[in-house]
Amino acid sequence: MQPQLDLRDLLPGSCPLAVRLRVLNRMAQSVQGRPHELASYLPRYVDFRCSSNGTMWLHPVDLDAGGLKGATQWLRITPDGVIREVRLPERFDAMRFSDSRVWGVVRDEFDVPSVASIALPVS
Repeated sequence: MQPQLDLRDLLPGSCPLAVRLRVLNRMAQSVQGRPHELASYLPRYVDFRCSSNGTMWLHPVDLDAGGLKGATQWLRITPDGVIREVRLPERFDAMRFSDSRVWGVVRDEFDVPSVASIALPVS
């Protein structure tokens, strides 16, 4: 039998990452329905980041992938309101955004992670 979780343990920084991931995975596995049905109550984005120049980055959920995984594209919204879709490689997890690059972790065919960066297209 697994120990019960206290809801206070789910606050960021107060709970080990492994426990937070386990809870999130259990929640995702219990979600049932077709993508158009799920869209009415699931978040449309799985991540939100900002770069130092005020550009916002939104990571849309990929309902067809199952669970709460994000799609390979991100929405880039500049401070002046220009929205552009930026597609990142399949096995690349974005961590930090700058004016000209996206920094993150890329995993090879053996799932070995490496630090990597990708140049952003010129607008």
